[in-house]
Amino acid sequence: GATLLEAPPPPPAPPGPRRSGRDDGRTLVRAYDPADGALVRTYAGPSGAVRSMSVSPDGRHLVAAKAGDPGRTDAWVVAWEIATGRLVAADSFGQRTIEAVAFHPDGKRLAIADNGLVRIVELNAALFGQ
Repeated sequence: GATLLEAPPPPPAPPGPRRSGRDDGRTLVRAYDPADGALVRTYAGPSGAVRSMSVSPDGRHLVAAKAGDPGRTDAWVVAWEIATGRLVAADSFGQRTIEAVAFHPDGKRLAIADNGLVRIVELNAALFGQ
């Protein structure tokens, strides 16, 4: 059946300096069963606010764009296998502000909107099993 996705709000930042682009394994996205609201799976990745999510055309992968915090943390695009929650890719985009991410209909490319530009990137076939 269908699954509802949500990106939980990021936890409050601890006081003091933080390392840029830190992957601390925190939950980035949660998936719920819409029938009973039960948590189905969590998807871990670099912590922070999720700006956009997209599911691949074949329904096998989920990507999320994590917003950067200029001067503090990097922006990330993170991808998982939906069925297992396995992290398959995580790319840092430095001190950018990623606004949106979307799969191309062929499932082999990803559109990433940041800083007023849309970039089309080829997906790594080995990571995505294509």
